[in-house]
Amino acid sequence: EEVLVPVLRDGTLQDVYWTYSYSPIYGPAGGVDGILIVCQDITEKLHATHERDEVARRLRQVIDLTTDGILSIDRSWRCTDANPRARQILAASREFIGRSIWEAFPGMVYEGSPYIEFYYPAMERGIPGKFEAYYPEPLNIWVQVQVQPSTDGIVVYFRDVTEEKRASSAL
Repeated sequence: EEVLVPVLRDGTLQDVYWTYSYSPIYGPAGGVDGILIVCQDITEKLHATHERDEVARRLRQVIDLTTDGILSIDRSWRCTDANPRARQILAASREFIGRSIWEAFPGMVYEGSPYIEFYYPAMERGIPGKFEAYYPEPLNIWVQVQVQPSTDGIVVYFRDVTEEKRASSAL
């Protein structure tokens, strides 16, 4: 698989990648009289795969370096992915990837909770939302939250604004 065999095409030597498969050809006596070789030029597929992987790498780098926390939640309400900033902000909570967001962050569930008010419409009806809320122990932070519906569930973007709140209160 993925064997490089330079080929002369249109008067120029080009790098072409091939995948081969071999099958015996049996003769009347039952012995192998030959070999059937099937080869497929996979150069375009290989280049497309490398390009896709490079785009994914660059996108992951952007997500990993943003100053906002990003958390993906699937349709079963499980946390499926978090960028490093989200993990840093949520560090006071125990591991949350693979767990229900409502179990991992019970402080979001209370009467009049904006988390519930905005997360459910985003998940169930595809309605994005924005809000600011306080999250109690163990996090003790104020966050600005933006929730966006996605094909897999919702994506939550959040920013710790605790210091801004303190500075504003001090004034």
